[in-house]
Amino acid sequence: MTTRVLSLGDSWFHYPKGLDRDGNILVFNDFRELISKGKGVGNIPFYLVHKFAVHIDYEETTPSSLIDPLTHNVESHDDNFGVCGEELTEMIYGRKRREPVTKNSDINWMNLLIKRVEWYLHTYGVDNVIILLSGGGNDMVDENLIDFVVPNGSKWSVNREVLTEEIDKLMEAWRTLFSTLENKFPQLKFNYIIHGYDNPPVNGRGLITHDAYRIEQPLQKLGIGPWISKTLLGEKYLVGNQTSRTEAENIIKEMLEVYNQKLELLSNSMGGKLRYLDLRNKTIPNLIDEDWANELHYGREKYIQTSQLFKYEIEAIINDNTKNY
Repeated sequence: MTTRVLSLGDSWFHYPKGLDRDGNILVFNDFRELISKGKGVGNIPFYLVHKFAVHIDYEETTPSSLIDPLTHNVESHDDNFGVCGEELTEMIYGRKRREPVTKNSDINWMNLLIKRVEWYLHTYGVDNVIILLSGGGNDMVDENLIDFVVPNGSKWSVNREVLTEEIDKLMEAWRTLFSTLENKFPQLKFNYIIHGYDNPPVNGRGLITHDAYRIEQPLQKLGIGPWISKTLLGEKYLVGNQTSRTEAENIIKEMLEVYNQKLELLSNSMGGKLRYLDLRNKTIPNLIDEDWANELHYGREKYIQTSQLFKYEIEAIINDNTKNY
């Protein structure tokens, strides 16, 4: 019995290599050396491979934070699909969340993942495929966040109707991935592991936080953050905004509560094929700024702990499949 582990995800699987939590570029030739010295932030697939010995082809020389589906070679040594900042709708449908369905494109990460599975099937005769999943967060933050909140006097509140409707669409995107894979490869056994998102600090930290770059407005257009505070704490959309940091964090917590609940329901509907990781208060217990690199991404230790949770689920799936083989 042959099992392959692949991954499809956003920046939690593709955090830019060689950056520390302040966005400083660390000058080392080997990303593993950065991590061993406790410098780089890292990402979940990296730690699965290099800290927990999970067999995933992880191409460290590929600039995965910049790669484009058009340039990806499915025969390369890289089972980690996706890109930083990618919305789930881009991964599955090839279009941004705000774009109409007429913009759907076959050039997307889901179809590249399918090609990779097909390549493994023909090359190695794989029987079981485990797919690690991370996505949906970018569909709700940055330029998308304004769609999920409404003014309540001089402060923001969650627009529950829009939130529920849009998260249901994200669940449908995940279902599209599962059904497409299983219809394409009925001879294979698929298992999936997906994580929800923990409640982040709304502290104004972006990918690059050191002062030399933080004040450069053109850089903000590159999607390097901050992805929450500039909407909820600024006056771009609400003049005289009096929303506090605590209130902003409660808004995000409410949004992620719905997303996590929907993921759990989706997992329960799939007969054990989809394992859901609820990360809220499952790793480092306290939500403090030092646990996070910025408003969207864990710091090094929390990513290591999260990777270990993935490892436990991978081992459980392989053991169950072996017993039933």
